Amino acid sequence: MLIKVLSLLLGLAAVSLALQCYSCVITDSDKTCLDNPEAVQPGPSSVDCVQGNDCCTVVRGDRLEEKGTPWTFQRGCQPNCTKTGMEEVEDSTNVFYHTYCTTTLCNIGNGKEPLEDQIGGGGMDSITVDAVNANGVSSMDSPKIFSILILPALALFLGNNHN
Repeated sequence: MLIKVLSLLLGLAAVSLALQCYSCVITDSDKTCLDNPEAVQPGPSSVDCVQGNDCCTVVRGDRLEEKGTPWTFQRGCQPNCTKTGMEEVEDSTNVFYHTYCTTTLCNIGNGKEPLEDQIGGGGMDSITVDAVNANGVSSMDSPKIFSILILPALALFLGNNHN
């Protein structure tokens, strides 16, 4: 019985530690993803990334003659991500902005400016942004949740093995 409880707790803890990212796209009739990703309908507007070494992304494409008006825009999760920050790639007709970050719900903003410029400046690196989701849960709470679930279970397990 104790093994089943520990397995359940470990499974729940692993899910709570998954990186959570906004996931949405703009359409011709709905630009909610661009301005307010947490309000995208139908919900949920976020996903748990569980592939491993994940990052949250924002990809935005503007035509060179219409900079400021994206023709493509999406938020999501990328597995096996080795980047953080922002890069801009321009070709003969378009400019694409790619933003990468690694904290819960960090893929915010308009996708055209670095994350630290949209959070209030101060030179914060996108890796250290402490985003707060719509439920008021801080991205820094995942380790707390893990500790709350695992430490009591471990103590219970060790206590039962010494009797």
